[in-house]
Amino acid sequence: MRLIKQTTFIKKINMKSALIIRLIRTMLKLLYLCYTIVVVIWASFEEAINDDGVLALNCIELSLLIIISLLFCYHIQSNFKSITFTTPKLLNIIATIVCLVISICQLLGPNIRHRHGIKGIFFVFKLTLTDIALYDMLVPIRNNQRSPSSIEDSSPLNSEKIAEIMSKAMKMASNTNDKELMNEIDLYLRSTCRHSYEIIDQEEKIDDKKDEAISLIGWNFSLKLDETARPIDPQDIIPEPSIHTGSQDLEELEKIEFDIFKFSEENGQNSLQIIMNHLFNKFDFFNTLNIPQQQFKKLILRIQSGYKAENPYHNSTHAADVVQAFHYMINSCGAKEICNFSPAEVAICYISAAIHDYQHPGLTNAFLVNTQHKLAMLYNDKAVLENFHISSAFNLTMKPSMNIFINMEENLQKLFRKKIIDLVLATDMSKHFEHLNNFQGLIDSGKVFSEEGKYASMELLMHFCDLSNAFRPFEISKKWTELINQEFFMQGDKEKELGIPISPTCNRDNVIVEKAQLNFVTYLIEPFISPMETLLPKFKDLVEILNENKEELERILAESNENQSVK
Repeated sequence: MRLIKQTTFIKKINMKSALIIRLIRTMLKLLYLCYTIVVVIWASFEEAINDDGVLALNCIELSLLIIISLLFCYHIQSNFKSITFTTPKLLNIIATIVCLVISICQLLGPNIRHRHGIKGIFFVFKLTLTDIALYDMLVPIRNNQRSPSSIEDSSPLNSEKIAEIMSKAMKMASNTNDKELMNEIDLYLRSTCRHSYEIIDQEEKIDDKKDEAISLIGWNFSLKLDETARPIDPQDIIPEPSIHTGSQDLEELEKIEFDIFKFSEENGQNSLQIIMNHLFNKFDFFNTLNIPQQQFKKLILRIQSGYKAENPYHNSTHAADVVQAFHYMINSCGAKEICNFSPAEVAICYISAAIHDYQHPGLTNAFLVNTQHKLAMLYNDKAVLENFHISSAFNLTMKPSMNIFINMEENLQKLFRKKIIDLVLATDMSKHFEHLNNFQGLIDSGKVFSEEGKYASMELLMHFCDLSNAFRPFEISKKWTELINQEFFMQGDKEKELGIPISPTCNRDNVIVEKAQLNFVTYLIEPFISPMETLLPKFKDLVEILNENKEELERILAESNENQSVK
């Protein structure tokens, strides 16, 4: 009898201590959750936040926050019998609204990047799971030692169920490369929950699933270049897009008349993905260069979705257009044979064209330098965007699911990296005349067809293809002209708003589009003609198109001036 009384007394003490601990934990959770919400909302609407004050409310954090909020509702419903069903339901609605508000704040808010937020949310979740585990242990005491099996069926706070939800949430949403943190979460969940469940155990799985969640919630991205872009990768949730050739098929990639606008419209703006996959299959690069096909497809999807669709000019359609132009120059104009490009070098050209404006903000290098943007600080005002495009694209290949170089020999890997960097840097307009003069020097010295000349030719072709719109049939060229001027005018509006000098060609109030295009052709495009004709005899066909376009622009400008004089 005394033993029974002592046991009962110990149980009461344990239960009382556990309840006190539980109460403290609950208060801490509520306090920290309120703090997190307040700081997140503040950070989301604050225009200028230093790095120490920034919270990272990524997709995983939204999922965790929603789960935690629902847990509190279930917690109240299970432990306070006097509360009716309508009260938890109301709390559930309130929690959902709070999460929605925070989601909106995140979508609208700038500069939310650092990992402080995920640490905070994990702290709250860790306390919650501990509390749930403690509750599961106390239920048998409260219910005269009922068996755990009966608890599992009745307790809405069962830690195993929550762990299952959490596991799914983490599979669906994660945007952190912090393996230490992910392992900490994994180990804690495994130690807290009484059964084994599948959780993210490889970075590759994180990459495969996180964009699925982003695409499902319709993530939007604001113009913040210092924030790592999180483009959608629908590889695992949608089938590879079918090709609706319509008025033109992929065989027309060999022609300068290829209309990328029609092709993109007919194929759901997937032109970059379709053209790159087609070319790599056509030339059997997957086998000859040992490029893993799945990784390549995933990388190109990520690159395509990383281009900002809201940019009038610098979007994935422009990237696809440059790839097609490069293909035309290499094959139809004979650069492959004349310059003796190897299969690896041809693949390098296509990849460079595909990534050359990846994540372009729709602003020029000059704007970033003049506004002392973080990217300009990072790259010391030199080839700011070009370095940014290269670095962002190569960062993707560091992930196993997109590492297209994983099976290559080391020397070939180094060649790909070096030449892709060189080719993308060659698109820097500040080096325009330097590239032309250097190439002319190779021609004059008879070295244009040497090894040095071959790589210089690749860079010149890359730069030319980036500016090749002027050599397209007039209607296509005219559309590109309108789009680039739209983008310039948008920048001019920003400059006017910031009170800084408006860049040349960016002032919508005084720029005449046709005149600006004529100047562009005369002073920047025509200097290409001499070195390109020396390199590729067939280039003369493109010169004819350029001259026709120039005549048409002069005619339109003359008519406009005549109409102005009549008025």
